Amino acid sequence: MTVERTNSELKDGFLPDKIYKRGANARYEIELAILLTTMKKVGRVLALRGEHRSGRVS
Repeated sequence: MTVERTNSELKDGFLPDKIYKRGANARYEIELAILLTTMKKVGRVLALRGEHRSGRVS
């Protein structure tokens, strides 16, 4: 289920409807979308981790 959610997020959020480029340029767009999705998920994890730590300190 997580993979389906991630693929959907890639498709809806970061990839264009159609890729008009070929080869290395098309691969660049796909890799950039994967990188942006990864950064978004890492940001969420770090935010949750920070909330968890601040909850422990209190």
